[in-house]
Amino acid sequence: MEIDDQYREQRFFGYSVGRWVDDYTLEVQTVGTLPEDRVWLDNTGRPISDKARITETFRRLDYDTLEWSETIDDPEVYTRPWQTMKIPMTLQDPRTDVLSRYCSPYKIDTYNKAYGDSASGK
Repeated sequence: MEIDDQYREQRFFGYSVGRWVDDYTLEVQTVGTLPEDRVWLDNTGRPISDKARITETFRRLDYDTLEWSETIDDPEVYTRPWQTMKIPMTLQDPRTDVLSRYCSPYKIDTYNKAYGDSASGK
């Protein structure tokens, strides 16, 4: 596939480029995803083709709120572009520590072997 007159290999998540629309809005375009037999749009298994163009919009509504929306345009799979709902997200207080979450005891053990276990002092 060609992006900006250069040949690019298709990627699982495609290629994303963002641009500021105004002082409060970032728009991100994604193209170059894998064909529909290799990737899904979401966890429900909705298909997406390598002709898809995904537009995500991140808009700052106020000091504590960011709004995210997404438009899917895939003429090979869907009859017309469609937009997911606009989802407001409350921003976290910058003084708050983000806790790490592990999926399984195996991952905890693997992480601790590679980087050390700060709780035990090792």
